[in-house]
Amino acid sequence: MTRRIAVLLEPFPVRNALDAYGWIAERLCDMLLREDGGHALPGMRIICNATVMGGLASAAPAARPYLIQVDRPAQSAFTALLADWHTTGLATWSAIRSGSPVHEPLYEAVLASARQSYSFDVLAYWGTNETLRVVAARLGIPVLWAEYGPMRPPFATQFCLDPQGVNGLASSRALPAAEPTGPGLPGVALEAAVGDGTAYEAALMLPAAVQDVFAGLLAFARGQDRVVLLALQLADDANVLA
Repeated sequence: MTRRIAVLLEPFPVRNALDAYGWIAERLCDMLLREDGGHALPGMRIICNATVMGGLASAAPAARPYLIQVDRPAQSAFTALLADWHTTGLATWSAIRSGSPVHEPLYEAVLASARQSYSFDVLAYWGTNETLRVVAARLGIPVLWAEYGPMRPPFATQFCLDPQGVNGLASSRALPAAEPTGPGLPGVALEAAVGDGTAYEAALMLPAAVQDVFAGLLAFARGQDRVVLLALQLADDANVLA
């Protein structure tokens, strides 16, 4: 039996942008339109707002049958939340990700709108969102958290779905990547003894907002035999908030 899957792109204006997830929609459309089928499912649809929909109209017009637009009233409730991102905006986003009862009706309206256009069996959401999870459970909609695995050459693009979470919250092993067919990815390495002057010099090259954090890490690490620093993404990235 073919399952009908709808991929919901976050309607909240992350970083004060209604098209923050437009690039994801483009990649999903590329995947859906591949001649060999790729990872595409015939029953997959993408739920997006009017801003993302408009951007895809010229970038991938053939993908229009796969797109579902959230109706204006449902999206307007999220658009009204536009605020200074680094104060109230980021605080609201963090609350939504952790679980915010006050925002549950907004997501319920989005799902009701999408279901009027496409009767899907399973909802896939880009990232993780506790508020959405509670709403979907109340409506009896199974939720999968969606994310890409490696998606830059020389690795094969992978579209991953997991019932528990993605990235650091993932419960299942990632699909095996294809054997490298080109040169390795470029990178920058910092090698210095903990507390060494060169490490502090490197810290001064970082953005001011993270210099204190980095210096604090070095102070904490003194006396430790070995320290491994895993640099994630942006300070307001969903993975960091999780």
